[in-house]
Amino acid sequence: NISCSSCHVQMDPIGFSMENYDGVGAWRDRDGTQAIDATGVLPDGRTFNGVAELSKVLKDDPRVPRCISRKMLTFAIGRELNNTSDKCTLDGLTATMAKEGNRLPALAVEIVKSPQFLQRRGAKVVTP
Repeated sequence: NISCSSCHVQMDPIGFSMENYDGVGAWRDRDGTQAIDATGVLPDGRTFNGVAELSKVLKDDPRVPRCISRKMLTFAIGRELNNTSDKCTLDGLTATMAKEGNRLPALAVEIVKSPQFLQRRGAKVVTP
């Protein structure tokens, strides 16, 4: 479907890197009779073979910590980031990640301590 291709061209290479893992996470070199091809090319032309090489490519990209911080905060609070307070929190999360060696546990702790997370609004509970 042509309308799906703009996203697939960005996301499919990431999935290709994990082809050596089957549906339950076991390592495999073949899928039936076919050798596994875990190579991929990112939209900017960077190439990799397997999840370890993809990890290195992403680790060396300075945009990744902010992107991960943005996506995780958005997921945690259940809404898009859209104001100055959100930007300040995102800046702080990104700085904390850098200070902590870009480790996800540090990011998770900072997200749950953020005003956006602590003051988020959940769905209304309807009682009969």
